[in-house]
Amino acid sequence: ELCPSIAFYGPNDQLVVILNQYNNYEHAKISACNLACEKIRNFINKYFSFTVTIGIGRSYNGYDKIYLSYQEAICAMEKKFIYGNNHVISFETMDKQQNDFNFLIFYDKDKLLIELRTGNYEEIKKGIKQIFNKLLQDMVSKDHVMLVAMDLVSVIIEFTAENNFTVKDIIDQKIDLFEVLRRKETIRELESTIVDLYEKSINYVFQNRRSATSKVVEKAKNYIEENYNRNDLTLDEIASNIFINSSYLSKVFKKELGYSVIEYLTMF
Repeated sequence: ELCPSIAFYGPNDQLVVILNQYNNYEHAKISACNLACEKIRNFINKYFSFTVTIGIGRSYNGYDKIYLSYQEAICAMEKKFIYGNNHVISFETMDKQQNDFNFLIFYDKDKLLIELRTGNYEEIKKGIKQIFNKLLQDMVSKDHVMLVAMDLVSVIIEFTAENNFTVKDIIDQKIDLFEVLRRKETIRELESTIVDLYEKSINYVFQNRRSATSKVVEKAKNYIEENYNRNDLTLDEIASNIFINSSYLSKVFKKELGYSVIEYLTMF
């Protein structure tokens, strides 16, 4: 027999168990508690269609310290984000080291952007896996992981913007992307979501890029035709008035029509 216990449902349908231990057998009781939790986890994993993660707080003397053990158990449970599902995590034995690192410099955002532009999904997938493997290796907090995730999303935002799209064109307009990412329960689930978003971005942009550039050229032509009688009309002004980069306008105009913006101006 392990020890007397009380069980009840806590927040978010979590099952909370309070164990009454005797001081003379504290170490043995903790070991027995960990072993019992492992048996419960294995049993559920073997006979049911779901898994369970168990967080264990440290032992304290006195009823007024119960809340401390509970907070530690919750803290241990939060490590599920790093360790993944189907684990027994003890606050007393878990790695408490939090490595400080500059999350903006351990991977190359420019390289990711180039891979997006060329549609090299396999390289992107491999690169993102390396990033998340590094996060797992360093055992960083969920907050740090979320900062990296949003930094990776910023690369997608830049890629879609330079092609005159937005992330909202790719995902459901009603979805709060940050909330979707924050709700992921494990780091591997978050990695999978980020990879999926990169794939969708590539597919959407490459499928719709032609129509987008045609619209840009059409807007530029309309502005030129409305203002061709002005001697001071410039490429920069045209680009600014249709809200795009002048070098991008010059490139797509030439590609779409076969002559430059300046050459088109001389036709009037």
